[in-house]
Amino acid sequence: MRAFHETRSYHPDQGLPVQIDLIPNMSFLAHWHHDLEFIYVRKGALRVGINSEVRTLQAGEFAFCGSGDIHYYEHADTTSEIIMVIFNPRLIGFPAGW
Repeated sequence: MRAFHETRSYHPDQGLPVQIDLIPNMSFLAHWHHDLEFIYVRKGALRVGINSEVRTLQAGEFAFCGSGDIHYYEHADTTSEIIMVIFNPRLIGFPAGW
């Protein structure tokens, strides 16, 4: 799987190195980064690929991507709403690469 390296930065005025978003019908190409990523499906269903594993998450289910995990999202023919939390591992006391 071809994936691109996503370089993340957080605005200094933001305080903590964390980003929280509510996203409808998420689709995103395969990528990886050093930050940790938590995806919770609030409504509908979302196809999620992490490294060599692919699953369709239903409302109420979640996935977690560690540093360096190649991951992607496809909403395909379904509608969904997800909560995505991305944060730097130093937030929980670990360096990048956790």
